[in-house]
Amino acid sequence: MKNFIEVTSYDDGMKVLVPIGKITGIVRDGDGSVFIEMGTNKDETSSGIS
Repeated sequence: MKNFIEVTSYDDGMKVLVPIGKITGIVRDGDGSVFIEMGTNKDETSSGIS
């Protein structure tokens, strides 16, 4: 499939396809975890995949 990346959860191994065009940011936390931001709501709260 084009224009998607497959993300695998480190904790449980669940796999998710993420559309590249919807990614607005990628943040790595201090504990090594990663958050893929896919937008914000009207209150500027991020939504995405941890």
